[in-house]
Amino acid sequence: MRVLEMLAKVKPEALVEKDANGWAPIHIAVQHGRLDVIKFLLEHGASTKDTTGPPGGIKTLERIPLEISVQLWGYEHEVTKYLWDNTKF
Repeated sequence: MRVLEMLAKVKPEALVEKDANGWAPIHIAVQHGRLDVIKFLLEHGASTKDTTGPPGGIKTLERIPLEISVQLWGYEHEVTKYLWDNTKF
């Protein structure tokens, strides 16, 4: 968390930038079940509707953080419940 807090001060755009595979930090945080990191990222510009996938990629393969969480952790996991409550459809 300390690194993220420093990054937020020095290069805040890095908290929402996607990698070559189209994954943003929020997707990685969901993949690792890190609710504390997810909350921090959302407070600093990340979106629960940010999709995975490279620009120009196949739209049917894009997933939002909630979909990743359900797939990896199931419906009862704290990350899934939090994302469910905080994703506007």
